[in-house]
Amino acid sequence: MVFKHSDRNTDKATGFMHYFWMVIDFPLNLLRDLTIPAGDSEKWDRTKMAFVPFFFTFSLFFLYGFLDSIWDEADENGNQKMNIMFEISLYSCIPGAIIGIMIAFCTKKTAPPEWV
Repeated sequence: MVFKHSDRNTDKATGFMHYFWMVIDFPLNLLRDLTIPAGDSEKWDRTKMAFVPFFFTFSLFFLYGFLDSIWDEADENGNQKMNIMFEISLYSCIPGAIIGIMIAFCTKKTAPPEWV
């Protein structure tokens, strides 16, 4: 979990605070799992690891601020063009998607590759 919290009722977490922490915890854990590869072989999950290369490149462009706006300003005719950095980030995700497909089809579901 991202935030450390304790429940007084250890049998079953109920109530408002449980749902509050679940709403905060889920998106943060999802982003962490999709952008940071697992370091332990015990945490290997082929489905999650197949998405990591694609989201990793996209998240780098987002963190550096290249994806602030998808559309550039309109030209004199009123036509809007797509931001060039957004296009580059989409094209740079293609190798990540290929690597993700290789991970999905060329690795065992329960164990990471031997070289990891």
